[in-house]
Amino acid sequence: MLRIRSRCSRKHIVSCIVLVALSCRVVFHSWKTPVQNQDGVVDFQDTQESRMAAVVNRSTKHVFQYTEAANIETTRKSENKKEKESHWSTLQLSKKTQLYLYSAYQDLRQEMKNVRILGLAPNKYKENLQCILVDDSGTLIYSDAVLKQNKENWNLPWSSFFFTCPIKDGFKPSLVTLVQAQDKAGNQTVWKKVVSNDENMKSRNLTGMSVCVKPLHNHHDRAVWVLEFIEFYQLLGANHFYFYNHTIGPQVAAILRYYEEKNIVTVLSWDLPVKTKVKIRNEGQFTALNDCVYRSMWKYKYSAMVDLDEYIIPRKFDGIPSYLDTVSATNLGSFIFKN
Repeated sequence: MLRIRSRCSRKHIVSCIVLVALSCRVVFHSWKTPVQNQDGVVDFQDTQESRMAAVVNRSTKHVFQYTEAANIETTRKSENKKEKESHWSTLQLSKKTQLYLYSAYQDLRQEMKNVRILGLAPNKYKENLQCILVDDSGTLIYSDAVLKQNKENWNLPWSSFFFTCPIKDGFKPSLVTLVQAQDKAGNQTVWKKVVSNDENMKSRNLTGMSVCVKPLHNHHDRAVWVLEFIEFYQLLGANHFYFYNHTIGPQVAAILRYYEEKNIVTVLSWDLPVKTKVKIRNEGQFTALNDCVYRSMWKYKYSAMVDLDEYIIPRKFDGIPSYLDTVSATNLGSFIFKN
C-alpha cells in the first residue's frame, strides 16, 4: 500500500478524508529479470512507461559511470562516520525507564500551538511527563506532554511515539526536553533542537512532491533498485527524496552521494538504539516516515511514502502532483492508492 500526504488545515486535520484513487494504477516491480529490446532498453507494453524507461536507462549508465569512478573505500569510511553522528538521543528518566528521542518540530497549524517530539518508548508507555522548553533568551516554560503511540507495533517491547508539548502564542522555543512530572531540568538533561516551521505556511502556494523511504537496512546494496527508483520518480514529478541509513552497502552509498551532491537526496543517519524486528517493528519505520513528513511539509505540497519496489503510474497525467491537483481539496489530507 502506498500513501500520499498533503498538508491540511486545522479544521480537518483529525478527520482527513481518505481517497481510493481508482483512476490511478499502482505498479509493483521486482526488477529481477527486466525484459530488454535490441537497443538494451527495458521494454514495456505501455508507451508512456516505455518512454520513461528509456530515460531511466540513459540516466542509469551515467550514474554508474560516476559510481565506478568513485573511491568506494572512501565512501564507506564517510558513511561509517555519518552513522556515528547519531540523531538519536537517550533520555534516562529513572534507573529503570529510558526513552529515545530523534527530532522535534514546532507545529503552528492548530489553534493550540505545540512542539512535537518524535521518538521511541516502551510499548503501552503511559507515564506522566512534562515538557521543558527554552527560547533563545533562556526563558523556560513547562507544559504537560501528550503521548500518542503508533499502534502498529506487532506487540513488540518498543514502539514509535509522538510526544506533544503545548506552547503559548508568541513563544518560540529553540530547545525541548522531557522529564517525569514534577522533575526539573538537570545537568544530565538531554535537549533536542526544535525545528521551526514557516508561520506563514498557509499563505504560501506550495508545489511539488517529496518522497519518503523507510530506513534502508541489512546493508542494503541493490544499487539498480535505488537508482531506477530515484530516476523514475523524478520523471513522475518528485523534487526531493529522504532516505534513512540504518545500514547500506558501498554501491548504494556511492549512488546516494551522487544525488546528494545534486541536492536531490537527503540521507539521514538511523542507527536505531533498539534491535529491529526483535524489540521494535521494521527499524522503527513510523518514526522515520513521520520525521520525513515534518521535514518536507513546509517545502512541498505533497509527500509520498513508498517502498523501493512501489511505483504509482498515473494513466492520463504526466506526473503524480498534476494528477493529485485535479482531485485535491481543502478537506483532503491524505490519499491511499491500492492495486
